[in-house]
Amino acid sequence: EDGGRICLWCTSTMERLWSTQPSGAKRQYYSGLAISPDSAQLCYASHTKLLVWLDMKTGQEIAAFDPLPESHSDTCGSVPSVRYTPDGSMMVITECKNEGSGSVANTLQKLAEIRESALVSGRGATAPALSFEIVATHRHGGPRVFACDISGDGKLALTGSHGGAHIWNVMTGETVGTFQNSRCFSVLF
Repeated sequence: EDGGRICLWCTSTMERLWSTQPSGAKRQYYSGLAISPDSAQLCYASHTKLLVWLDMKTGQEIAAFDPLPESHSDTCGSVPSVRYTPDGSMMVITECKNEGSGSVANTLQKLAEIRESALVSGRGATAPALSFEIVATHRHGGPRVFACDISGDGKLALTGSHGGAHIWNVMTGETVGTFQNSRCFSVLF
């Protein structure tokens, strides 16, 4: 009944608070999910690498952002992981590509709050856009970066890929440490 839906449940009553079906070809088949530190918004990544924000109280779409316009040609890739820094000013997103190599994890810094009139161009978005800039990029050698977590102080990211796990600086993208020779599908600081 709820295939493809995003649902919010109350854990104390086990009652479903809201349920929403992402609409439009650009928004369905979502992957990464993250709740903002203030618990006001849920961000999900669609299979077309579009980030979409929902209001946590209502489930209504409130904004969208296209963080990887240069990779639209990789139509089967995805953004499997989305994480906020503890203060909510930045996000780290990971990218999976289906061809070649050079997948990345990007640190996005919020430049403005949600605006009511700006629309994401060229991706079929109807919601207002958030304004971000990429402040750091961390490159993995293989085609897929599966998972991400952020340290409690918001300074380091831990990402997992086909080639292992990397710890890196969210502001510079520089590697701090690596764990090689194993596929890493999930990470946690």
